[in-house]
Amino acid sequence: MKQFFLYVLLLVLPAHLLAAATPLAVVPFELKGDRIYIICKVNKTDSLRFMFDTGNSNTAIKEQVGNDVLKLVFDGKAENESVNGVSTIQTSSGNTLSIGPLSVPGVMLISLPFTEELDGVLGLDIMKKYAIEIDYSHRKMSFYNPDTYVYPGKGAKIPVKFSHNVPIIQADIFIDGARYSGYYELDSGSDRICDLHTPFAQQFIHRLPSFAKAATIGANGTRSDLLVVNFPQLRIGGYQFYNIPGSLATTTEGLYASPDFEGVFGNAFLKRFNITYVLGKNHLYLTPNNYVYTPFYDFLVK
Repeated sequence: MKQFFLYVLLLVLPAHLLAAATPLAVVPFELKGDRIYIICKVNKTDSLRFMFDTGNSNTAIKEQVGNDVLKLVFDGKAENESVNGVSTIQTSSGNTLSIGPLSVPGVMLISLPFTEELDGVLGLDIMKKYAIEIDYSHRKMSFYNPDTYVYPGKGAKIPVKFSHNVPIIQADIFIDGARYSGYYELDSGSDRICDLHTPFAQQFIHRLPSFAKAATIGANGTRSDLLVVNFPQLRIGGYQFYNIPGSLATTTEGLYASPDFEGVFGNAFLKRFNITYVLGKNHLYLTPNNYVYTPFYDFLVK
């Protein structure tokens, strides 16, 4: 009798709810060096390793892979802004990108001289087409139709804006008892925690003691140095974090020198939430996971 009533219930559920519960694709991902990697297919070439990068506005192919493996026709040029500067790069139009059973036609690929062990980068041009659940707890990524997607969890819904073609959200840091509210880029392609842009960071250089130095390497290969500090308190989506290591940028070029928003959350911080990106509709959902309890840096663990 229980089975009969369950069957009837499924029959009377609205069609849009049934559709919302069915992902277009579910793929496993690798979390390595605090970055997300999935396997993709470009045109007829399969088993390509792509990084999931919310900090990249366009889907990109490694220069050597595009030329020697895929033998792409590069029929255009574009400006690419990275954390350390702007460069002119080649583009290839009319490609098909496949992620599991999901096939996306008409993709423009930009060519970048990546030094990492990857074949390409999945960018925002693809992400905005879908609602994408990133389940760090089970290392799986699910793609849904954003028009029918219904968030099933209890996490915080966060509005998303765009600046310099990347997603930014509101967050607060607290220093010396004062709250500093601002906007921060979400960059899942970064292995960093929280970096403050140079214009915003300048006021804290003599107030937050630096205990180490770090550097970022942009997509164009240029380097920027940062001062590693400790933020007493950080608040995002109503969630509080205390004594969070982060960095103060000192560069005068590139996105890190921009005054248009205050900083960047990298994936060493973002992985502490299971995240659903619905970027085409300007919002996302954050649900804390077990990475909340893991250290940010091993050398800080006594």
